[in-house]
Amino acid sequence: MSKQINISKVKVLFNKILRCETEAEVIEVLTKEGYWNDGRAWRSFGGIDSNYSIIGGQSSNPVAALGEKEINSVDTVLENACLEAGIDPRSKDAPKNMQHASEIFFGIPHGELENADKSTIQKLADKIHLFSSGKKGYDMCVSIADQGTGQTPNNMPKTILSLPGVKETNKTGITFQQGIFNMGGSGSLTFCGNYGISLIISKRNPKILDPNHNPDDEKWGFTVTRKFMPNGRKQNPRYQYLAPHGEVLRFESDSINVLPGKYPTKYSKPLDYGTCIKLFEYKLNGLKTAINLDLNYALSKLFFRLAIPIRIEERREGFNANSPEAILSGMAYRLHSDRSENLEKTLKSGLLNVDQVGEMPIAVYVFKHKMNREKWQKGSEISVILNGQKHAHFPKSLFKRQSVGLSWLADDLMVILDATEINRMAQTNIFMNNRENARDTVEWRNIEKSLEKFLSENQILQDLAKKRRDELLLSEVNDDKLTDDIFSELLTDASNLHDFFPKGTRFKKKTDFDWVKIPGKFKGEFYPTFFRLESKTKRITIKCPKNGYVYVNFETDVEDDYLGRSKHKGKFTCTNKSIYRHLSLFSGIAKLKLQAPKHAKLGQKIEFQTKLRDSHTKQEWKNIITLRIVDPEKRKKSQPSKHHTPKPHDRKKIKNGGCGEQEDTGKPKIILVRDSEQAYEDLEMDKNTAVITRLDQNDITFFVNGDNNFLVRQRQIEKKENPKFLNEIFRLTLGYQCFALYLKYKEKQKNNPEEVDIAKKVDDASEGLAMTIFPVTTQLSQITHSYTNSKSLGD
Repeated sequence: MSKQINISKVKVLFNKILRCETEAEVIEVLTKEGYWNDGRAWRSFGGIDSNYSIIGGQSSNPVAALGEKEINSVDTVLENACLEAGIDPRSKDAPKNMQHASEIFFGIPHGELENADKSTIQKLADKIHLFSSGKKGYDMCVSIADQGTGQTPNNMPKTILSLPGVKETNKTGITFQQGIFNMGGSGSLTFCGNYGISLIISKRNPKILDPNHNPDDEKWGFTVTRKFMPNGRKQNPRYQYLAPHGEVLRFESDSINVLPGKYPTKYSKPLDYGTCIKLFEYKLNGLKTAINLDLNYALSKLFFRLAIPIRIEERREGFNANSPEAILSGMAYRLHSDRSENLEKTLKSGLLNVDQVGEMPIAVYVFKHKMNREKWQKGSEISVILNGQKHAHFPKSLFKRQSVGLSWLADDLMVILDATEINRMAQTNIFMNNRENARDTVEWRNIEKSLEKFLSENQILQDLAKKRRDELLLSEVNDDKLTDDIFSELLTDASNLHDFFPKGTRFKKKTDFDWVKIPGKFKGEFYPTFFRLESKTKRITIKCPKNGYVYVNFETDVEDDYLGRSKHKGKFTCTNKSIYRHLSLFSGIAKLKLQAPKHAKLGQKIEFQTKLRDSHTKQEWKNIITLRIVDPEKRKKSQPSKHHTPKPHDRKKIKNGGCGEQEDTGKPKIILVRDSEQAYEDLEMDKNTAVITRLDQNDITFFVNGDNNFLVRQRQIEKKENPKFLNEIFRLTLGYQCFALYLKYKEKQKNNPEEVDIAKKVDDASEGLAMTIFPVTTQLSQITHSYTNSKSLGD
């Protein structure tokens, strides 16, 4: 430390800045101390002058940027526990992953917080705090404090204040941490007011200091960051930190009072070691409520699982003092604690085996209709996680693809794909450092294709979607003879419409066999007592069409979530991963999908073994399957099915016409919905809504707003006209216009495979179409008729 710094005043300066709640107050303090306008007192963040592009490119979302701070805190708490246990974090004795570390250091069963009791969660949450201060509204300050390893003053530039670019990061070789890109959470600086101001203070845990440490290593080191704007117009700003005479400020103290006390007290409890970072005027756009509410929900969408829970504390005045705190434990913990209040169905036994990627567990959560989506999955409907943290996502519109057929469930689904165990090459090819986007690679598209297949072939989800559809469809229009007749007449009288409909407007209907569940609720065992091939043999040879796929069914008596639950779960493996696609378990039947290798030859036999192992009972069930490659089967003519009276708790394979597909004429359903009906509210219609489109695998439904403002106005204008007539004109005209739009969008999508939410595009366009229907069908036709007649007479 330079002698020019008055050490006795450093702690006073820290406390002054700590109690500032605006950027202006911090600037005023630093100006009075002679630092703000002294360029020599500042160093470039990360030691790089041109750091704006690095820091500015880390995150586009303030919640995600804040989440990186939380991950750093979790990582350092785990590392601190490892070092206190006398284990080198980079040694072979160190935990191999985050869950393992959480289990051995903190006693969390299987390293998953949903398995811990509440008292353990409460105790662990004291290790990491996230709390607010300052103004109520958008200009709040957010502080993060953790009881982790902490850093020595001289080591801060190499860790907390570092950026990518060094040969070795401070986390290199530690397998149980999430932070691997050495960003230091600096992306949050871009959301700190106008000047990027944050206060950073840290102290190394005395228990893990080197015996031969420097005396300065026992001190607290602190600094302030800022965004510096050069005088040159074309020069980019750069981020700096306060380091008078080239070093961060430091002072001696056993502890510092930075932790919040009882609401609304902010800085009253001591922190003995660790790190505290205060972000000034943090721009949490749209999150104006207490941070233990909306911010808590937003963060849980990023963290499906956390190794350490985080205590979130609201300390701004003006909020309800009865509930100013919450504990963030991850989305998996919230779902486990839900007790079916919001969940309708949980499917956790899925497993995808993706080409060039590997095995990916998949969990699907179906929420009850009309639950609060903001608190749960909105914006994160399909998340791909790595070490429990969201790294990328697919758009919700994937559910609405006609090939998937889950449009009716799209608003109520949450899918979690776990990429933690896929091969490292695939991880680096897919994920970007910002944890927000995925690269458009072959691996990413293979995941998308596998997911689409899994969802479209999952009978449970398809049945739930059908149930939702049936609940919403109005009984009086289920047999809409008028629509049928008009559709038929259009095709008869306007033969060119056949040419207008592109190939594919006949909606495909599966004609393979169906597994029929016999009435009676399935109640499985907690552990399986058997797991056998449906043939009840240990070996089986099955035919698989070249370039095609086939299913193998197993019988078992275990619960549906056996392969995906958090503890005491089974593990299913297949020795030939190139042909293994996915396995799903439901009501005593495990359905294994196998696909012929790309270069398989006719007559080739591929033998492999499947194994189910129960980690608790140590039982194993092995089967040998031989796949024989044959010519693709030709479509057979449909044969009448033989119906038998089903036995209770039995299953029967009912043929419905061969293994191919046949085409069925696909006229749309066009349904008028009035504001007095429940469907109006369920579809979230208002006076401006024209059409809500729902796509199934086999058909299309257009819900037309029977109280759209243009239709209401027309009924008022033409009071003598039968309202039902006007409603039908509006319904059918708008419905078929939307159908035409759908066909065109569908055709364009073939030429441009980039994701397009066709249903949304149709719905958006329908609002413009609605205003033209009556002028076109009535007034314009009269004007044109009158005009053409007068011209004829003139001629």
